[in-house]
Amino acid sequence: MCSPAIGIGLSVIQGVVGMIGQQQQGAAEQSQQNYQAHIARNNSIIAQNNQITAQNFADDARLRGDAEKEAFSAKVRRAQGSQKVALAANGVLVDSGSALDLVEETGDLGRLDALNIRASAEREALNFESQASNFGAQSIQSEAQSQLHVMAGQNARQKANFASFGSLLGAAGSVAGKWSAF
Repeated sequence: MCSPAIGIGLSVIQGVVGMIGQQQQGAAEQSQQNYQAHIARNNSIIAQNNQITAQNFADDARLRGDAEKEAFSAKVRRAQGSQKVALAANGVLVDSGSALDLVEETGDLGRLDALNIRASAEREALNFESQASNFGAQSIQSEAQSQLHVMAGQNARQKANFASFGSLLGAAGSVAGKWSAF
């Protein structure tokens, strides 16, 4: 049979080792949660960058649409001018009748096509803005996830502190019981 002093010593060692193990487990869990928080924070930054890029694409689509519309409108005006010159060269009065109707119809169709060009660019821009909005929401979600991981790590560390204190108290109780029997 062991002497009571050995039993007391083993109880103290068991308590200290249990306390250290609990502390290490809490630190490891907190490190893991901090790592996950870092990943979520990086995902938030990536989503923010994607949001900016998508908004830039939307702005570019609108600018391109405006430029294409203006270029097409200029082309239509040149076509109307060419029609007037050709008609006048053939001795047709361009300010009345079917010649005027022809030139005006060319302008009307050109304006309609120009509006379609602009509408197409606007649809493209709205699509990019929708993507930008989705990336913004993803960024907010990732940042919230990061904060939750940080809190989970802090809670794991606190839980480990309580558990290690419990191990120490258990060992102290065991030592006290053995001491009183000694």
